[in-house]
Amino acid sequence: MTEPLGLGELIDDFVGGVARFDISCIHVFSEAGPPRLVHDGLGGRVAQENRELYESGTYILDPTYQHFIAGAESGFFAGADLVAARTTAGKLLSVGAFHPLLSLDPDGVAGHVAFMERVEGGAVAYSVLRLAGRAAFSPEEERRLRESAKYVGHLLRRFAPAVAAGGTAAGPGRNVDWVLEDLLARDLPPRQCSVVCLSLQGYSLDDIGIALNISPNTARAHLQGAYRRLGVRNRGEVFAIILDRIGVSLGSGLNSGPVAPASRAPERAMRRAGR
Repeated sequence: MTEPLGLGELIDDFVGGVARFDISCIHVFSEAGPPRLVHDGLGGRVAQENRELYESGTYILDPTYQHFIAGAESGFFAGADLVAARTTAGKLLSVGAFHPLLSLDPDGVAGHVAFMERVEGGAVAYSVLRLAGRAAFSPEEERRLRESAKYVGHLLRRFAPAVAAGGTAAGPGRNVDWVLEDLLARDLPPRQCSVVCLSLQGYSLDDIGIALNISPNTARAHLQGAYRRLGVRNRGEVFAIILDRIGVSLGSGLNSGPVAPASRAPERAMRRAGR
C-alpha cells in the first residue's frame, strides 16, 4: 500500500518549517511482520541495499522500532531516547545518533528525531535526520518539535490502513535480545548462549551470575567456552558475527572496549533459568 496522496510531503513540509532536516522516512510497524516503508523522503541518499537490509533484519537496531516493541506510548523521541547507546548496537559501536537505513557508519548521521503514533495492530513511525556535516538538533528545536507532536501524530494516524494491510507471514516483532539468542543458538549450547547474550547487552559477570543463578566464575567459564566455539576473542567480534548474519557491514565502527554494566537480573534470563 502506498501513502495517502501527498501526505508524506505534507508532514515533511510541516516538520521542516519547525526544524530543518535533510532526509525523512515513514515506516509502519506491525505486530504481524517487519516494518514497511510508506513514505520515502530519503532523496535518493540511501542505497537500495540498505533499504532491503532494513526490511530483512537491520530494523531490529532502529531505536524507534525498539520503543515500539517495548510498548512505548505515542509521542516524540529525541536525544537520549534515540542515542544508539540505549541499544545493543550502541554498546559495541562508537556511534551516537544513527539509523540503520544509513548503515552503522559512526559519521553518517548528525541528528535523529522521531515521532511514533500507535494505531490498531501496530504503529506509524516518522524519522527525521540530519546528515554528517550538519549540526545536531538543538534543545530549542527539539522543544518546538515536541510541541508539534500532537499535530504530527494526527497526520500519521492516516497511515493506519497500511498497518492493517501488513499481513502475517513474518511473525511478531522481536526485541534485540530475542534476536541475539536466535542467531547464536545454532552454534552454542543453551547456557553458553544465555551468557553470551547477556554479555552482549552489557551485563557484568556478577549480574549474569545473579540472572542465571550461577557464580561469576562459572559465567566466565561459559563465556570463554563460547568464544572458543565461535572462534572469537571478545564481545566485539561476537557482535560482528551477529551483524554479519543479518547483513550489516560494520566498517570501522566496531568498538571492542569495555561495556558499562546494565541493570541487574534481566527478566528473560531469569525465566530461562526457571527463577
